[in-house]
Amino acid sequence: MVIEGQGALFDRPEFESSEKMRAFLRAFEEKERLVGLLDRTIAASGVTVLVGSEANLVDVPDIGVISAAYRAGGYGAGTVGLVGPTRMDYGKLMPLVGFMSEVISDVLDPGDPDAEASDPD
Repeated sequence: MVIEGQGALFDRPEFESSEKMRAFLRAFEEKERLVGLLDRTIAASGVTVLVGSEANLVDVPDIGVISAAYRAGGYGAGTVGLVGPTRMDYGKLMPLVGFMSEVISDVLDPGDPDAEASDPD
């Protein structure tokens, strides 16, 4: 699991409280909970959105997760996702997460016929 950019969240008004920042950092320290959250994404198809209590991060209720599985050899190989405040721009970010999962899948499995079918060339 690679976690990057969590410091940028603390510039948001939702995280002005030091208690909220501590709760958020504790949630990221609980790797098992995050892995369970991302495992749900691998089982789903397409982009998954979890908001507030759906994300199962009890200590951080005003958070959203946008994630999508990437594949290798036709099987779920991992998940790419964004974690941010519940007010983030889902309409803008969901396609980005979906695109990133497709790019990673294409890199991991360049001979996948489904990936070539979506190529306009």
